[in-house]
Amino acid sequence: LFAYHQKVVETQAFDPSVSLLILLIVVIGGVTSLPGAMLGAAWIGVLRYGGFSPQVQSLASGVGVLLLLWVLPGGLAQAFYGIRDSLLRWVAERQGIVVPSLVADAQAPADVSVMLAEGSEKPIVPAAMVSAVVCPVCGDAVAVAEVAAHEHFEPVPS
Repeated sequence: LFAYHQKVVETQAFDPSVSLLILLIVVIGGVTSLPGAMLGAAWIGVLRYGGFSPQVQSLASGVGVLLLLWVLPGGLAQAFYGIRDSLLRWVAERQGIVVPSLVADAQAPADVSVMLAEGSEKPIVPAAMVSAVVCPVCGDAVAVAEVAAHEHFEPVPS
């Protein structure tokens, strides 16, 4: 469309340094997110047009990008999302809210009631936290691994 609009194709219109700069912006910001690309553009813009010395501007060069990606492999978006998640964890912890996606690497203690069934006072506990069940007939605690062998439980064919 650009060539049609200009009625001619010239090599000066397609400078390779512009393509490399755009690639650099995306890589610095983080290739997996739109906010990352915007952070990369802001980073390059501040370094280029912020009145910094050539030494500081070299942070936008290949060596500077390699150092940045060595520290933050996900680009600036990794730092942004890490700070955001830390802040959300702090707020959730302070308010006593359990957010599974923020604490996926930590387990809740076994004595915590996850939720109550409607109209019941018995807690619903995730299966991963259960090590035994109580037989409704004899009242014995039966290990989950031994439920199929217990006389009052009947295995259901799958």
